[in-house]
Amino acid sequence: MRRRRGDDWFASEIPLDLQIEILIRLPAKSLMRFKCVSKLWFSLIRSRCFSNCYLKVASPPRPPRLYMSLVDHIQCNSMEVCYNPRESVLLSLSSSSSTNAKSFHQDLAMPGMGGRNMMILRGLILYIVCRKACIYNPTTRQCVALPAVQSNIFAQEDYHKSVLYFLGHDPVLDQYKVVCTVAVSSKRFKRITSEHWVFVLEPGGSWKRIEFDLPHCPARLGLCINGVIYFLASACMSSDILVSFDVMSEEFKWIQGPPVASAFKPMGFIEYLGKPSVFDHSHLKRKGSVDLWVLEDAGKWSKKSLVLQPCQMHLVDKKLSFTVKGTTQNGEIILAPVLLHSPYYVLYYDPKKNDLRKVRIRGIPKQWFGNDHSVLYFLGHDPVLDQYKVVCNFVSSSSQDLDMMNLEHWVFVLEVGDSWKRIEFDQPHISTRPGLCIGGVIYYLAFTSMFEDIVVSFDVRSEEFNIIQAPLVVSAYVGSLGFIEYGGKPAIFYHTSLKENGLVDLWVLENAGNWSRKAL
Repeated sequence: MRRRRGDDWFASEIPLDLQIEILIRLPAKSLMRFKCVSKLWFSLIRSRCFSNCYLKVASPPRPPRLYMSLVDHIQCNSMEVCYNPRESVLLSLSSSSSTNAKSFHQDLAMPGMGGRNMMILRGLILYIVCRKACIYNPTTRQCVALPAVQSNIFAQEDYHKSVLYFLGHDPVLDQYKVVCTVAVSSKRFKRITSEHWVFVLEPGGSWKRIEFDLPHCPARLGLCINGVIYFLASACMSSDILVSFDVMSEEFKWIQGPPVASAFKPMGFIEYLGKPSVFDHSHLKRKGSVDLWVLEDAGKWSKKSLVLQPCQMHLVDKKLSFTVKGTTQNGEIILAPVLLHSPYYVLYYDPKKNDLRKVRIRGIPKQWFGNDHSVLYFLGHDPVLDQYKVVCNFVSSSSQDLDMMNLEHWVFVLEVGDSWKRIEFDQPHISTRPGLCIGGVIYYLAFTSMFEDIVVSFDVRSEEFNIIQAPLVVSAYVGSLGFIEYGGKPAIFYHTSLKENGLVDLWVLENAGNWSRKAL
């Protein structure tokens, strides 16, 4: 409507409520461009009230999407700078279709974007770059990096540290919060120290420390269900526990995890029928059986054991290892191979119907299918039987994240007619340096999935592995150390300070399995 004032024409202002009604019906990409129209529109489009209206009223609900992150760098345990950071790609596809083939399309390319530690909640993706938490909105294509946590544990140079973030939503106050747990732990979690922090996602937000009297180390990614964050964790000298964090009250609680819960077993922590659940598929390939542990309202775990239909066993490739990647809105559990193979398939398992289906995934860039592998050999001698043996550690992966690797151990006796024999060992690890053979035992340095540095021993005669905790100063990525024999014992020669002040440390493994230190 126009009105005349002298010779000029003026247009009536559009009421704010009408502007909102128009804007919430526009595509998200257009809204991002229209933020520059005026300060009013900039503030309006960024407001929480507008976002809620847009999600409810805008376009019809989109089908849920399946995201896949491809990361080409060494997992740096989220604590320090990433080693060898390269391109990272986030792929997405619609997960509503029940067809036997789906196609990814590239959503985001970002250097250093974390993949293993991704958590998705209400359309937001939380991931870690080094020790910082970042949040990505796939709709607006915006990324926000939170400030680093100023934890006292970071200053403890002599410990092995880990950090994990969890994203939560309070449905009452419509508020998002990020919880951070920083922990240091010793071998098999015999000694744990942890700190806990919370960050409210709002302008001017900062990290606030939250007290919790049970030291623990998160073992897997978490879930947020009805305003409560849940995650499995390892506590000192006990089986795994389930930790809960009320997003509104900011209070921690814990209960004992199911009997099968372990940081070292292949299982998934998922939401099933609106409840935290543990999906144990460790016997899927061999027996076709799975166990589903569900946390009931009374705080007790119920167990449901299932066996695949014989006609569906062929869908499970015996040569591949699978990892649980969450659930669909229909309650199907997603199992994906830990290695990228072409063609690439994922499995959808429905516990209600005890039905398994196999879906081929297309659209993954070809360069990501390169299967890297490394082989390390150790020569040992058994002085009792005067027998020589070769031990082989074989690692194959499309990622340098230990949880995404296939690890195998083999032994070969140097005699006529012998062949390679596979040796089982339940502690995943990667050897980092050449080894030693002393008194019929092979020793070598390695690190575990928790990035804990260890010394692995292999008895040449009994063909048994064992683990010894490495000195706290040892790191698999530090080049300024040597693994040597000193006085007939395994020793670590640490010369980081040699150039600066002429100091070296010699750590010797004594007969009792303890390390003695000699500063020179």
